[in-house]
Amino acid sequence: MLHQVIRVEWVQGTTIKLSFEDKRNGTLDLSKYVTFDGYLSPLKDEGFFRQVSVNQELGTICWPKEIDFCPDRLYSWAIGT
Repeated sequence: MLHQVIRVEWVQGTTIKLSFEDKRNGTLDLSKYVTFDGYLSPLKDEGFFRQVSVNQELGTICWPKEIDFCPDRLYSWAIGT
């Protein structure tokens, strides 16, 4: 099932709070799940990381430089299912 992110809020560091279309919410520290290497290396910079936003078209979070994550993976990490 494809879950869609409808809201994202930066908390601190690499931690964000996500809201999904099914009204569930979760807080997620991305550094626990991915290494910020390669094309993800800009996420090491807090100023860049804070630019996170929701791409309504894709139903997920994104950053400049076309960085995004699968919304189902985000749901699994944030909600635990």
